[in-house]
Order: sequence, then C-alpha cells, then structure tokens
Amino acid sequence: MADFEWSIGRMTREYGPDAEGHTDIVTSVEWLLTATTDDGEHKTRWSGIARFVIDEDADWVPYSEITEEIAVEWAQEAEGPEKIAEMEASLEADLEKLVTPTEVTERSGDLPWDPVSPAEEEEDDEDDS
Repeated sequence: MADFEWSIGRMTREYGPDAEGHTDIVTSVEWLLTATTDDGEHKTRWSGIARFVIDEDADWVPYSEITEEIAVEWAQEAEGPEKIAEMEASLEADLEKLVTPTEVTERSGDLPWDPVSPAEEEEDDEDDS
C-alpha cells in the first residue's frame, strides 16, 4: 500500500476584474501527486495541470485566502475520482516495480563488453581461491 500526497507547484491567475468584480482569478494549478512506500524508501510521482472554468455560483475565495489545501481540492475536483483512482493504481504499480524490480537497464561501464575494473578483478580472484 502507498501513501499519497498532493502538492501544488504553481498557480496561474488573471488580474481581472471579472463580471462580478473579482480580481486575481486562479485559472489553473500545476499539481504533483507523490506516492511513497510505507517504509518511505521508494517514491514515484504523477504531475498535471488543472484548468478551471469560473463558476459564478461557487463561493468566491479571495486570492490571499487560498491555501494549498484549497488549491489541492480544486485540482482533485478538476481531475475527478475516476482519474484519481487510475493515477493511484498506476503509481502503486510503479512502486511495486521499484520494490521488486523485474528488469534492469545497464549503462556504459556495466555492459558485458566493458573492461573489468581492477577492483572487480580482485573480487574475481578472491572468489576463485
């Protein structure tokens, strides 16, 4: 099971005023959903941008009173419960791959044709004894 944490990295706002006289109107937020294993050893992330259509019937929150919690709620509402469940399931699958890898990508220096380092040669010599 994973622990999920939402955070907001940026908000875009229009100066306004709108038809109701509101200023500093938030039009989008860039969010980050981080999944962490219970032991805190592995993390994976999903990010996105939630764009908003101004709902004149919604309660107005002045820009100076917007908290990260409020912005996260807006982002979650924009994404919707089905999309959030899909993202969380995907992040949990990614965490499982980190905890129990099924493949590895070798890089230069670790490829079979790369020269063996002197330290590895010593280890091989010790294993042969």
